[in-house]
Amino acid sequence: MPKILHYQDDCIGCGSCPLYAPNYWELNDSLGKAVLKKGQLKGKTHVQAIIEEDVEENVDAAVHCPVSCIHVVDDSGKELS
Repeated sequence: MPKILHYQDDCIGCGSCPLYAPNYWELNDSLGKAVLKKGQLKGKTHVQAIIEEDVEENVDAAVHCPVSCIHVVDDSGKELS
């Protein structure tokens, strides 16, 4: 199952990810950063498994992230974005 990896410490809160994948992303005003809505913190990375149908919109979010803090990977860890 594909996964989203979000390195929130690097996030600048530009707001592009919720535009591309609003079911997965939101801006947190108090943090000033994007939040992966159902992400689980593993070390310093927020991780969330996603279904195949949602890969494209999250790859779009990753591609448009100006600081490249979002990555979408397949089961083997190969980057899809």
